[in-house]
Amino acid sequence: MKPQDVIVAIKLAGSQNNNWSFASLGEEVGIGHNQAHLACKRLTAASLMSQKHVLKRNLVEFLIHGVKYVFPPVWEDGPQHGIPTAVSGPDMKKDLRTPQVVVWPTGRRKDPKGDALRPLHECVYTVIENDPFTYQVLSILESIRIGRAREREVAADLIKKKILEA
Repeated sequence: MKPQDVIVAIKLAGSQNNNWSFASLGEEVGIGHNQAHLACKRLTAASLMSQKHVLKRNLVEFLIHGVKYVFPPVWEDGPQHGIPTAVSGPDMKKDLRTPQVVVWPTGRRKDPKGDALRPLHECVYTVIENDPFTYQVLSILESIRIGRAREREVAADLIKKKILEA
């Protein structure tokens, strides 16, 4: 598996469109059509996808229990401006109160400043622009990758709810 595979799976789990092509998927995610095709092949091999459908229960299990081991977090040096994620993301900050600010670094001064966590893949910036569902799930997923027990517990419940109800 590659990091973009997780993003492709989350994107497809939240999509209502079953008539997608590899070209359209690649464009929406910010990767090439060939990379979208290879991601789907890897997801199928990992039993996270069958034909053009994400196996949501398997995906939830992998996100909650596997991603933090397969793709450990990488922190950037010093605070940076960026897009709020993890405990600072829109869904997590509703349920948890923490002074920590975590961001995916962008370098744009208009963005909040916080501890800079490198996203799973650079395509995160493209896919979240027009897809609130994918942004929410990826942001929550970061709490599983970096969080303490309580944060991971809240994040796991939110991921289950969001993906299984999508």
